[in-house]
Amino acid sequence: PDALAGTIARRVRAMESWGWPLAVESALATEQVQTIAAGWHHCLAVTRSGVVYGWGSLRGLGIGPPVSAGDFRRASPVAVEIEGLVAPVAAVAAGGCGNAGGHSIVCDAEGKVFCWGDNSYGQLGLGSTEATVWRPRLCEAVGGTPVANAACGGCHSLLLMQDGGVRATGDNSRGQLGVETNMRPSIPAVR
Repeated sequence: PDALAGTIARRVRAMESWGWPLAVESALATEQVQTIAAGWHHCLAVTRSGVVYGWGSLRGLGIGPPVSAGDFRRASPVAVEIEGLVAPVAAVAAGGCGNAGGHSIVCDAEGKVFCWGDNSYGQLGLGSTEATVWRPRLCEAVGGTPVANAACGGCHSLLLMQDGGVRATGDNSRGQLGVETNMRPSIPAVR
């Protein structure tokens, strides 16, 4: 009877969390969150003070490579250090597909774009297909044109420029970049 009661109690606790929103705790418990984004295997939150937090798959978090075998995720939010970021954060986006681990984009108050994570298809817009960018990097490929917003898909990204233009980068195998080519631009293409 005791074993059965323990099994039932464990199953009830597990069922209580299925499909019901759970509070994201730890570092965010004392912060006021301004905006959020959810990728394939990671999430981002930006606080009113301009700090970006991430949790989930290590690849999408921007906190550096694994330090040991099995070190592939963070279940609690950790602060992401973004050198050169000017608060407030204007936009945050998270994407990714399959086991790639995800990619992330943050736009700051000056319209600068910082990105990190999986870059297998050039979805970070850095001008390369370096497999993984472990720490936030300034995307200089937008040529100084300020960015207002960003969106991340599976293996592609979109940037909404402050002048109303749209740029797209990454996988275009299904025409998702809005350009008439099957190429995978690693520099944002103008749409």
